[in-house]
Amino acid sequence: MDADRALLRTLVRELHETVEVHDPYVRRAASMTRAYLDHLLAMTPASDGRIWIAEDDHDALGYLCLFGRLVDEEPDERPVPYAFVADLYVRTSVRGHGIGRALLQRAEAHARRLGVERIELRVFADNADARAFYRAVGYRDRIVTMVKLIQR
Repeated sequence: MDADRALLRTLVRELHETVEVHDPYVRRAASMTRAYLDHLLAMTPASDGRIWIAEDDHDALGYLCLFGRLVDEEPDERPVPYAFVADLYVRTSVRGHGIGRALLQRAEAHARRLGVERIELRVFADNADARAFYRAVGYRDRIVTMVKLIQR
């Protein structure tokens, strides 16, 4: 388990190093990896979720963290359980080989077993490659968060 945790910590750090260029509000990977990993490891079992690590000959290729059953607490949302892809990361050197697609298929199969009606995820607006990938596997935009910088 310690080896898996160390491996997952490395993958989480790599993911956040790749996404921190997309948004100035994201904390730098070096300062948040441990706390973020603790969050994933707490939320995953609490929601009946799973974490899958894709490996080839003991070499980590990527991972997916799924929060299994969540219920939106916003008063204008239907209180229907849904699953949430907290993270999907495939190392740059092995992208385009179906690893992300395979990880998503496992997550979707688990969500079906849980009986949820939908899976949600978030992606940075300017991450065109990720958005194209998610659209290609059937995801669509639902809510777009917009930001305007204001002067103090």
